[in-house]
Amino acid sequence: MEEREIRQESERELIHRIVAGSKQEFCFLVDRYKQKIYGLLRGMGASPMDAAACYSR
Repeated sequence: MEEREIRQESERELIHRIVAGSKQEFCFLVDRYKQKIYGLLRGMGASPMDAAACYSR
C-alpha cells in the first residue's frame, strides 16, 4: 500500500471518529489543515479576521 493510500485510510478513520462525536479528533484535523482552510476562505473573499475566526478555538 502506498503512503498516499495509507494517509487516506488514516483520514477516513479519523473522520469516522469525528462523526461519532470526537471533538479532540476534530481539533486535530482542523489544526492539520488550518493554513489551507485560511487560504481557501481568503480566496473566496473573507477578511483576514473572518478567515482566521473559522478555525480558531
